[in-house]
Amino acid sequence: MRAGFDPVAAGYDEVALSRLGRLLRARVHHRVFSLIGPGSRILDLGGGTGIDAVALARAGHRVTLVDASPEMIAVARERARHAGVELTTVVGDLEELWVGGAPAPGTPSGPWDLVLSDFGALNGVTDPAALLDSLATTTGPGARAVIVVMGPVCPWELARGRGRRLGGRAVPEDGSTSIVRYHRPSEVSRGLRTWRETGREALGWVLPPFEHRGLVENHPRLASALSGLDRMGGSLVGRLGIGDHWLMTLERVTP
Repeated sequence: MRAGFDPVAAGYDEVALSRLGRLLRARVHHRVFSLIGPGSRILDLGGGTGIDAVALARAGHRVTLVDASPEMIAVARERARHAGVELTTVVGDLEELWVGGAPAPGTPSGPWDLVLSDFGALNGVTDPAALLDSLATTTGPGARAVIVVMGPVCPWELARGRGRRLGGRAVPEDGSTSIVRYHRPSEVSRGLRTWRETGREALGWVLPPFEHRGLVENHPRLASALSGLDRMGGSLVGRLGIGDHWLMTLERVTP
C-alpha cells in the first residue's frame, strides 16, 4: 500500500477535509470520543496525514499513528508540529507489523485503550479480523476499537449500474494498481475471536462517495439535508451492510 499512497499524500487533505469529509469524520469522532476517558492511549492504524490523530492528541490523548506511507507520515508530523501536540509515528505495513504474532521489534506495544482505523485503511488488509485479533494482546482491559471500512454494497455505484465492488476486490479508478478489498461487515464480525461487535452504522448510503463530493461541496443546504438522512438511517442500513463505508465499534473480550 506504500507505493499507492505516497504519490497522493500532498493532495490527500483536499479530499479528506472537504465538506463531505468533515461531515463524515464528525460522526466518527463523535463515536470515538464517546468510548474513551481522559488521557487514553490510542493506536491509529493507517492514520495517513494525521487528521484523526492530531484531533485526539489536542483533546489530551496519547496517540500512536501507524501508516505504510512515509509521505503521509511526514504530513502527519507537520500537522502535529503546527498544532503543538505530541504524536508518535511509525512507518510500517499493518500486516507486517502485527498479523501472525507479537509486534515487530521497535513497534509500540501499548497497552492501548482504543484502536482506531478510519476511512478505508483496512481495505488494504487481507483479513481485518486477524489483524485486530493480533492486536488484542496489546490492549488493556475493556479496550475498544472503532473501524471504518469501505463496503462492497455502495448505493451510489449501484444506482449508476456499476457493481465492481460486489466481488470483494477491485482496482481503484485513480490509476493505482493496488487491489482494494471491499470487506463485508458481517464477515469481519464473525471472524473475530478476541473482540465482539457492539455497534454498526453506515457512512455514505445517502451521502455520495468522495469522488462525487462536488455534489455537496458548494451546496451547504443540500449537504446538511443529505447528512441528516444519512445519519438518521445509519444504524438500520449499517446492519444490512450497505453504504460507501461502514463503521463498527468493538469491545475486547476474553476468547
